[in-house]
Amino acid sequence: NKRELEMINKVKQDPDAKSFVEDGAKELVRAETIIEVRKALATLPEKLRTVLILKEYGQLDYKEIGQVLGVSESNVKVRVFRARKKLEEILTPEDTHVY
Repeated sequence: NKRELEMINKVKQDPDAKSFVEDGAKELVRAETIIEVRKALATLPEKLRTVLILKEYGQLDYKEIGQVLGVSESNVKVRVFRARKKLEEILTPEDTHVY
């Protein structure tokens, strides 16, 4: 309708409005990505989910995580690697894998 066309033209001509729309779109994509990552994290086995959360969100190093969980530093590294690999499998659509 005419009103929608006027709004579209206004956005096209006003750099601030265009930037506002682009920022809103970026924020929407960011929010959707966070939701998808949280869903994927929830599907991980607890021992993988826990180390990944402590590493990425808690910003603990491998040694600290090992101390918290009572496991070796090398075990923590293996778990973090496996958790990241599993998340990548969950979050990457099948048709985008490169062989």
